[in-house]
Amino acid sequence: MKPTLDGNGRLVLCDDYRISSLNCGGEDFAIACMRSNLKYGKNQKREDVKSHHYIISFDPRDAQDNGLTVDRAQELGEQFCKEHFPGHQALVCTHPDGHNHSGNIHVHIVINSLRIAEAEQQ
Repeated sequence: MKPTLDGNGRLVLCDDYRISSLNCGGEDFAIACMRSNLKYGKNQKREDVKSHHYIISFDPRDAQDNGLTVDRAQELGEQFCKEHFPGHQALVCTHPDGHNHSGNIHVHIVINSLRIAEAEQQ
């Protein structure tokens, strides 16, 4: 969970990443979540749990051994959200670098704790 910093301690932005949102109606993820929370009167108190953050981290060897790419990992992250968090607004971001520059591809998933659409019971 350490940010990547340059020699002067400044944050280094990722140069290779994919990002998408689900169930946000074309709006920015944060704005869409705020609108939904206001609409349903949820997540208005400071102590309310507003979102959940998950990370799917692949072994660095998956790129070479299994042909994993950033694009494929992004697809897998989006598929994971649709299957496991149906009806939730989600932000999915994939990138290959870490603080130790190991090159492992990983997917960050942030979901609004409020489910905005009905979902089939599994």
